[in-house]
Amino acid sequence: ATIATQEGGFLLAATSYSGKGLDKKEPSRGGSDIWLIRIDESGNEMWQKTLGMSRDEEVRSIVQTTDFGFLVAGNVNKAKAGYGSKDVIVNRLEKNGEILSELLLGGRGLDEVQSMTPTPDGGALLGIYSRSGSYDGSRKASNRDKLAEPMRQFSKTTENFGEGDYWIIKLDIHGLVEWERNYGGDGDDVIRSIAVTPSGYVIGGSSRSKRSGNKKAGLEEGADIWLLSINENGDEIW
Repeated sequence: ATIATQEGGFLLAATSYSGKGLDKKEPSRGGSDIWLIRIDESGNEMWQKTLGMSRDEEVRSIVQTTDFGFLVAGNVNKAKAGYGSKDVIVNRLEKNGEILSELLLGGRGLDEVQSMTPTPDGGALLGIYSRSGSYDGSRKASNRDKLAEPMRQFSKTTENFGEGDYWIIKLDIHGLVEWERNYGGDGDDVIRSIAVTPSGYVIGGSSRSKRSGNKKAGLEEGADIWLLSINENGDEIW
């Protein structure tokens, strides 16, 4: 994942199995990590950061926030403090690379972030492919508590309609969860992309579900493109 920054230059994000050495200035956290490199307009390095736990992480998307910081979204396999076989991790960083907060999201199965887009209020919208039901949270802190620790957690509270659903999460300007929505039918629905519109958002992906669950469009044949329009609160428009 790579973005052009508002001040000029770029932020590069990759999945790395490397330890410290040569161009990499920080050691591995274990397994694969998220490796960020900020460069100026001439390609000169400004800073770099290695993010991760003892498990395997992979980066999927980065956005710049209104305060010129960044949100970095990726996935982590079987995290010790996690919920299922794969969870979503979102790091919020200052523009100089300092980590402000870390958010772990998941249900009791597999959840993979596919897309993230900045929102007009300074937050972000996450599009997650979810094969998870809700997690009871019995061994977790309260879902929406503003925890004092750097790591915050949010467990899925909705059940899937089918094999895989669109799990949509709105983050506020502080990187905290505002709301979540789950959309899907009785088959496999894979979210791919998010676009901001004047009335909210349009979500796009592929669907193998017939009209079922809260999917109102029927299936033509094989896998179809399924578009969903929602307002700023996550409620369906069409």
